[in-house]
Amino acid sequence: MRSVSELRETMAEWLNENIDYEEQRYDSLGRLISNIRQTTNRAGGKSVSKTDSQSVYVGLTAEHVDSLLSVRLSAMKADLLTKEKTTEKVGLAWWQRWLIQVGITILTALLIYFLLRKVL
Repeated sequence: MRSVSELRETMAEWLNENIDYEEQRYDSLGRLISNIRQTTNRAGGKSVSKTDSQSVYVGLTAEHVDSLLSVRLSAMKADLLTKEKTTEKVGLAWWQRWLIQVGITILTALLIYFLLRKVL
């Protein structure tokens, strides 16, 4: 067992201990937006917080806009080519094409037969 003096000394150390908390926030491009530091004292619950904010301004030039547009246009072209390739593969089956040709041949033969019948 601990003696009372050791317990008091341990309690005093524990109460004087500070708890540090630090957080850094980044934007979607990985740039530092803000840095938050907080120190809390266990004895009194006092907290000292410090916030560093960095404003990030993004300037777009004509070159940036052109590059963004060219990337987007190439992606749209790729999508259109993919859609065209898939629609080219969809068509009539061989037996459907054969039936259409046979039907056209029969209709042409009937038309010629009736035209020749009226003339002769």
